Formats: sequence, structure tokens, C-alpha cells
Amino acid sequence: MADIKNTQGFKALLAQTEAELLTRGLDVVPVGVRNVLAHAVNTVAERMDIQPRSALRYIDPAVIADQIAEAGAESTDGAEGAHGIRPFRLDNRTVPTDRCVTGRPLMALAQAAKYATANGDSRTAQHAIDLSRPAGRAWAGRR
Repeated sequence: MADIKNTQGFKALLAQTEAELLTRGLDVVPVGVRNVLAHAVNTVAERMDIQPRSALRYIDPAVIADQIAEAGAESTDGAEGAHGIRPFRLDNRTVPTDRCVTGRPLMALAQAAKYATANGDSRTAQHAIDLSRPAGRAWAGRR
């Protein structure tokens, strides 16, 4: 079978599966999710006698996430061997820091964006700019 892991469809399915796992409160080692997903795609392709690219549409990220969560559950026999599954929790606590300390990484990202733009590397420049601002927040009027 052809290696499916480098295709756009597989990468999108991988991102959806990882998001499903996070909604279940689990953080799984990415290579583990990738391998489970690749195994599922190849198994479906073999059983249906189709190409792995065509088998991608038959894989449900929620089902794969359920299977990974079940395999790592404490009640499952052999779950102690599932070392790549960790509980995930969102921590809303804050830590007081000086403004100058938090500004240094921002200055470094701005400098990286400036150099990337000067060198014609628009992809790196856009990535640095995206990292330098919080997603979904408007900074107008904030101090």
C-alpha cells in the first residue's frame, strides 16, 4: 500500500481526530494518533479493495478518538501499556509577570517577520505575524 501519511486529506483527518481527543479531555502523542489513523485507513482500504486515498472518506474522526480513548481507559485490560495517552485540562490560572519580560518574545517575532519580509520569505513572515498576535482578540483600545 502507498504511504498515505503525507497527503492533505490524511493530515486534515489527523487534525480532526486530535481535536476530537481534546474534546474528550485526552492529549495523545501525535505519532500515536498518526499510526492508529494510518492503520485504520489501510485496513479499510484492504477490506474494501480500494486505494487508501479513497478510504479516507470512510474514516470518522470521532470513532477513532473513541477507540483511542477506550484503549487508554483504566478499566481496559492492558491499558497500562498505553503510555502516550495523558489527561488534558485547561488551566485558566494567570501568572503575574513584568511587561518587559513578556515583550521580548514579541519583539523577537517582529524582528523575524521583518527579516523574512526583507528576504522575500512571505510564508515565514506571515507565520511570525500570526504568532505575534492572539487569535480572535481585537487589540484596539486595550492597555
